[in-house]
Amino acid sequence: MLSGYEIPNDPSLPHLSTALDEMEMANRFQKLLFIAEPHSKNAARVRHWVKRCQIERVKYKAGQKCLVNYLLQIQDVQTRQICQQRLSTRLFPEGESRLRFQKAQSEPLVMPPFGQAVMHLPELEMVIWSFPNDRKIGSVNSLMTLPPNQVALVKQAICDRLNAQIVNIERPELVHYVPEHTCTVRLQMTLQPLRQAAGQTRSITLFGKAYYNDEGAESWRLMQMLWESPVCQQGQLHIAQPIAYAPNERILWQMGLTGRTLLSFALDSAEFTHLLINAARSVAHLHATQLPCKRTSQLVDWLETLSHMQILLANVRPDLNERVAILVEQLVHRANELDGAPSATLHGAPTATLHGDLHLQNLFVERAGQLVPNDVTSGDPVPTERIALIDLDNLSTGSPWRDLGSLFAGLYYRALVDDVEATYVANLMDRFCAEYAQYTPWPLDRPAIDWYTATALLGERVYRSLTRIKRARPAMVDELVARAEKLDIRQILTEAIQ
Repeated sequence: MLSGYEIPNDPSLPHLSTALDEMEMANRFQKLLFIAEPHSKNAARVRHWVKRCQIERVKYKAGQKCLVNYLLQIQDVQTRQICQQRLSTRLFPEGESRLRFQKAQSEPLVMPPFGQAVMHLPELEMVIWSFPNDRKIGSVNSLMTLPPNQVALVKQAICDRLNAQIVNIERPELVHYVPEHTCTVRLQMTLQPLRQAAGQTRSITLFGKAYYNDEGAESWRLMQMLWESPVCQQGQLHIAQPIAYAPNERILWQMGLTGRTLLSFALDSAEFTHLLINAARSVAHLHATQLPCKRTSQLVDWLETLSHMQILLANVRPDLNERVAILVEQLVHRANELDGAPSATLHGAPTATLHGDLHLQNLFVERAGQLVPNDVTSGDPVPTERIALIDLDNLSTGSPWRDLGSLFAGLYYRALVDDVEATYVANLMDRFCAEYAQYTPWPLDRPAIDWYTATALLGERVYRSLTRIKRARPAMVDELVARAEKLDIRQILTEAIQ
């Protein structure tokens, strides 16, 4: 069994521990794909072997299902070459997988390099989709192969938006895949500005993202409005430029940015602090920009995450039930003191445009010399450093303190991973808030921010650790709960109600 995994004891999914055993699953996939097991009599006749099975992602829903995404390293015995194949799988309760498998076979499918497009391991109640097949995302193959309609869409968009023509397009490269949700590729291309002499070319990067639903259309609509807003055009807020959207395939194309995420910097470094303060300005400018978002962040929805977390915790960590129940009761009591409808924001907070998924990996650092103007006809780099906000799929309207709570909960989580003192994070929060307050029209509400931070530690960080069955030290969930407790909920209740 893999070290670092806290496997739920779920009677409805009795094969969960087997599915999370990489060595065991390598043997099972070897048999499934190539009809041979290590040390079997016909092993010598098998040309391909599963050399490694790596779990890339897990999403667990207690008593109902578990999604596990595997990356296989497959070696050709004759040539010694190694290739990769991804498998997205679902585990079902006893007796449910066969009907699910039969339904999956009726969908349009693409044959993979090895095995079948959809496969079944009945002994594990597991249905398997071979990439680029996906249970929900219907356009993964279009994203990976770029059929003529996608090429034409991108070419026209480049011409219209960047005043350039495409000279060469390289093969799409997979960069991120969340089964049943999104798939993202990187596309390198060479451009030649229109109305300039031949030979004057430059390379750019586009990212294409396929969605399982129409969230991409909403992201496309809001990103265009944000890109054209004064705050972006005047350089106060930076995002990736939206390029095109294919509604039938649900694929969004946007310009690539050059740099790295804030997550890649050492948390306790002076450089990180400097960049986080820069990020405070970016977040403030986003919050103060009015966008007609269809999504709203309501307090009742935020509280539901605590309820879901408690249900899951009872199944995975029953020893924490009483302790967490007391903490949740305090948080809910505070919310129940609100005047008005359940849709009210905590403590009469202002209404802001929220990022909706604000954490260090969505704060992107672009360095001096890596920045380029929007107009590709100019070749001079922009001599500055800036923070761009990326992954804008969850733009919504709501309390700005929710975004800050999510970000600060992420800082505490990172501090636990990196063994950084919590007092250091508290200082980072103070400096972030001080900078943020200079660029928004509303005053800070620290008790409300702490409330959202505590709920995010439970409803986001603890919940994700349990649903994604993350590799982490065994005490991580305990430490996250302890950090939420130490945010002095009693003081928050007293100050916020007054």
